[in-house]
Amino acid sequence: MKTLPFGIYKPLSNKFFNQKMKESREKYRLKLCPVKEVKQMITTDFGEPKGTIFAVDQSPSNPKKSYWTTFLNQETAMLYGAEKYAKELNLPVLFCRIDKVKRGYYTGTMQVICRDSANTAYGEITQLCNIEVEKQIKEEPKYWLWSHKRWKHKRPEGIELHPRIDE
Repeated sequence: MKTLPFGIYKPLSNKFFNQKMKESREKYRLKLCPVKEVKQMITTDFGEPKGTIFAVDQSPSNPKKSYWTTFLNQETAMLYGAEKYAKELNLPVLFCRIDKVKRGYYTGTMQVICRDSANTAYGEITQLCNIEVEKQIKEEPKYWLWSHKRWKHKRPEGIELHPRIDE
């Protein structure tokens, strides 16, 4: 049985380009879910297994609502949504490492981050996922999209910087 994959995205303001982007990304069975409809999609029974893809390597839009720790030796705001939903619904979390084989060809390797999300410490899932991203960047830095602008935000005053769990 195949799994129905969902990717979370922020809709583009230009309806034409939003539709083109959706068509391009949904070409091979991936379904895109607007960020504001994530909980509804996760809790809906589609009659077949589903997986939700969260892009954890991007910069959050609101630094005050982010989880702050260090990433590549820099104070970094991290998206917390994957952990939030995993803990709330006690879902397992997997990390998919994507490696380039050759131009246009990639492999994906799944790794279990946790099976019992509800019983993890605050920030543990977020950090474990980002530690895997960091490992991959250090192994193959030429493939990381530096355009993500991970450090465009400075940590707001009064927001805690969480120590790394691997130090």
